[in-house]
Amino acid sequence: MLEMTQYDNPKEIIENSSLCILLYGSKTCAPCHAIRQRIDEWIKEYTQAVSYYIDIEKLSVFSAQSGIFSTPSVRVFMEGIPVIEKSGYFSLEEIFINIRRLCDLRDQP
Repeated sequence: MLEMTQYDNPKEIIENSSLCILLYGSKTCAPCHAIRQRIDEWIKEYTQAVSYYIDIEKLSVFSAQSGIFSTPSVRVFMEGIPVIEKSGYFSLEEIFINIRRLCDLRDQP
């Protein structure tokens, strides 16, 4: 998982990725670190996917403009369109299942 910096263009990253997972977290959020590791392992199956970690303390303006005010938060985009958004207490496995389902639907002829 790459760490987003102030020099990255999130809109461009999202629009140019067939599957983009954004994890919003902070250095004091223990669940964020565990989720980050799980996403890193899971995303290896999807070579077309990209994932970014966004520290809401370092990128507070972007986080606020995105409507993210708490951690952990996960946003998933497919072809630039937001398809999943979860914050607080959520099942990461449910997110993975939904991503697989959406990818299967997208790949059907």
